[in-house]
Amino acid sequence: MKEITEKNLAFLKEHFPLVGHDVAWLRHTPGCEWMAGTPPNVLCNGIHCHAPKDPLKEAQRLVGNLNVKEGGLLVFMGIGLGYQIEAFKNMYRDNVSGLTVICVERNTSLFWQLVSHRDISFLEGSHLFVGEDLVRIVEFIQTVDPLVFSGYRIVKLRGACTVFEQYYREVEGHLKNFLSSRLSDLLTMHAFDTLWLKNAIDNIPTFVGRSSIPPLEGVAEGATALVVGAGPSLRTQLATIRKKQDQLLIIACDTALEPLCKAGIVPDFTVAVDAQYQNFLDFFSYAMSGDARDDSVLVCDLTAYPKIPGHWHGPLFFFCTVHEDKSGRSDAHPIATKFSSFYRPTGRLRCGGSVASTAIDLALFLCTGPVLLCGLDFAYTGFKTHVNSSPAYTLYYAGQDRLTTISTSFLRRIAARKTLYRNGIAKKRVLSDYMFGKYLSWFEPAGRARDGFQRVFNASAEGSEIPGIRHIDLDRYLKRSEADTPPKSHATLGVRSVSQKPLTRTAARRFLYSVRNEIAETKRLCSRLSPDALKDTLSRSTTFLSQSIALSLRLYKEEPQIKAGLMSILTLLEGRVLHSIELIKE
Repeated sequence: MKEITEKNLAFLKEHFPLVGHDVAWLRHTPGCEWMAGTPPNVLCNGIHCHAPKDPLKEAQRLVGNLNVKEGGLLVFMGIGLGYQIEAFKNMYRDNVSGLTVICVERNTSLFWQLVSHRDISFLEGSHLFVGEDLVRIVEFIQTVDPLVFSGYRIVKLRGACTVFEQYYREVEGHLKNFLSSRLSDLLTMHAFDTLWLKNAIDNIPTFVGRSSIPPLEGVAEGATALVVGAGPSLRTQLATIRKKQDQLLIIACDTALEPLCKAGIVPDFTVAVDAQYQNFLDFFSYAMSGDARDDSVLVCDLTAYPKIPGHWHGPLFFFCTVHEDKSGRSDAHPIATKFSSFYRPTGRLRCGGSVASTAIDLALFLCTGPVLLCGLDFAYTGFKTHVNSSPAYTLYYAGQDRLTTISTSFLRRIAARKTLYRNGIAKKRVLSDYMFGKYLSWFEPAGRARDGFQRVFNASAEGSEIPGIRHIDLDRYLKRSEADTPPKSHATLGVRSVSQKPLTRTAARRFLYSVRNEIAETKRLCSRLSPDALKDTLSRSTTFLSQSIALSLRLYKEEPQIKAGLMSILTLLEGRVLHSIELIKE
């Protein structure tokens, strides 16, 4: 028994490190009794985990009629001794490659009986959750790509589920909510994909004569960077930041620009990523102000809302966002990949779903010193969504009346989210939501493997714990390091003197003409080919429209709808390309 236990513990540490790291405490978890037999069973609170008479026959029955197909989600609720999972692997071994398999066991005592008696190698290739609260499971489910998702199936081991019946019922409820939200996600992705394409095309005239970010690498070598978000707790740290701003390289997330400026702090860099019009509200006051500084730098995504770079007063550098999936694999949007083939120096910054992760990656790119984070609450501190001086707060303030206060507006906004409690930096639970969880997942071990990430410290006053990032007190840190931190100035940053390779009119025109030709060819193919033939034809060549086509094929069912959706997108983009070409003609 000892030999199989040690083998299983080694297997867990290799394949499921989050489970294997803490599994030793399961040894002392009481509650289940091993029952020798052929095959063995386990007794939990007087209830057999598997069928008392024939566990193997029960396992065959549970998985015998599964519709296994690529893109599906299969959830085993209650692992027990794993007979049903083994039967599934043996029965469908040729069809499981495109299937996401989740194994959930809330009963830690039962899982220890499995680890200490049976070979658990049948769990390889699946996603394992043991003794978990719902947060990690739901956050994992939310990462499933709606483009390939083809439905889910639950295999419930009733004996194993009996003790924690309410828990498994909640997991099932979240799965059903997940299924119902997939169409909404597809519609959102469809809308955003079109917006990203349109914005990238519209931004090209503004970027002519500007440089992407590669010349900025290491430009602030040795500086201490401060990445600032607009979380509610920022209010308590603005005075400290204003006092120490000459010693800090201040990098503002878009939403933090106005709160910093109102506090008398002009950031050295501001990061813009969002493609939506609402993001321009974060820049509106600064852009329209006659007092705006012309030495503050905007670092702007290729697909950001065009009025943001269009109204910026000072230096501007652009980049392409690299999105990362849960396996750590990263890639840029097809339009960014196409653009980089015409403008080779296009720089990339990693995005974990929020502008904060991009700003942190920029800080690591710019300097070699410590990177401090503040105002990154990832929580509803004080039942607010943003700091008091943010544009969001101003909008709520303008909309208040006798019946609707600012607090009411914030509470309504929070109530509309899928809220949950998570561990806070002050060793207490804080109110957060699932979307914040997706942002925080960027800091998981795969993300922290980046070069220089050991230099990042969470100095936010309140909010959620950030995985793997040590929390420090901002005031104490700055006082302790004051003697070692040289004064910072824009002259020493040397942004204006860096060797730039700006986007030329020639390169911009070549890119836009190539986009126009590709749109015209796709319209021609769309008019004469079936959707499947169109997908097959375009899959053999690289096209910036690949994601739009995949979304249309996934979203619509009938051929006329697919073609109508594609043609509307292509016509819209064609008009934007012609407009941008006109703007950059000499």
